[in-house]
Amino acid sequence: MQQAKEALAIYQEKKSTGELILKSLGLHPVANVFWRVEISEPEEAVSLNDLHVMHASLFGYHSLEELKVILNKLPCWYAAQLEELLTMFPTWQGLVHFTGILHISFSDGNKLQDLSRQTFYTTLCILMNDMLRSYLELDSLIGLSIHTDRTLELIEKEQVTFENKLKEYILCVSSGELAEHLKTDWNFPKVHLWQHAVWDIQKKGVACNYSTRPNEKMHSLLKDAYQDHSNRKDVASQVLCVNHHCLAMKLIRTQIDAEADCAQEDYNDNGIDCKDNKDILTSFNGHVKLGSLQLPKSIQMISSDHALQQEFQGFHQKFTRFTNQCIPIYLSCDWSSWKDISFAEMFELWEHGYLKVNYKSRVDWQQATDYL
Repeated sequence: MQQAKEALAIYQEKKSTGELILKSLGLHPVANVFWRVEISEPEEAVSLNDLHVMHASLFGYHSLEELKVILNKLPCWYAAQLEELLTMFPTWQGLVHFTGILHISFSDGNKLQDLSRQTFYTTLCILMNDMLRSYLELDSLIGLSIHTDRTLELIEKEQVTFENKLKEYILCVSSGELAEHLKTDWNFPKVHLWQHAVWDIQKKGVACNYSTRPNEKMHSLLKDAYQDHSNRKDVASQVLCVNHHCLAMKLIRTQIDAEADCAQEDYNDNGIDCKDNKDILTSFNGHVKLGSLQLPKSIQMISSDHALQQEFQGFHQKFTRFTNQCIPIYLSCDWSSWKDISFAEMFELWEHGYLKVNYKSRVDWQQATDYL
């Protein structure tokens, strides 16, 4: 801030000299209103907002648009293969699942974060995108809920990697056939803002402390109320009335969902009534629970039902090998005394469609729960 004040003072004395100094600092000859606050450093209060700097901007507004241009210039089967892979991408709790990429035009940074993860892995079969890989590494590291000296060191190293990959990408684009369609000038503020990520974390804590992610689309309901439920005159009372109704319905819905979730969890954890499976529940009575029991199927029937799926080719042999490798480890048996188990074609298996696992997180060393 002191530099800006001195540069503005020089500009007021001699315009030509002051312009050069202000330009080198990336500033305009305008007095900052925050300078009136004594003993303050407003520039240091500005923090990295990963939602808008990374997910909505670097990926959503720039990298994603670049990918769309490349796919539009390639034969149609590339885009078709990509969207097929997106559809097949595995789902897990808290992940928004996408089935397409070419016609996405929304600006929700939370959803763009999920899309960035899926896009990288699905494009590996089509494009080698090292820049996007480095971006995801930085996104994961910066978004950690606890940081150590080691993680901050990894961020600094990966930032250098990203800069190098970005330079390689720009060089490749500039000398390629799509130079006029793709971005060759990546010199804009949001590319450089995350260079301050480590400083922000050291001074202000983890990135979630100053992220706008929780408030993303916070005013969308008020905007819809104004557009769809008001006459554009004296709107305050009309919008507040609609907002009150929405909050009342949300409260009722939350209570109904909480009751339904509680009932469903009790069913999943304890819903196996078959006596033959008591030993299964007992063996998983620690940090792992099974639920959603399906009807029994023979090995032969499973192989027949999934004959067209590559994963089930040689299912009988794979299951036998897996069992003989894992059970001795699980039971802590002596390998020399273990005798391999064989299974007949009509041997029946009980499938469980639900798995709940409590485990110690390697991110914050606290207990976490995952559902599959």
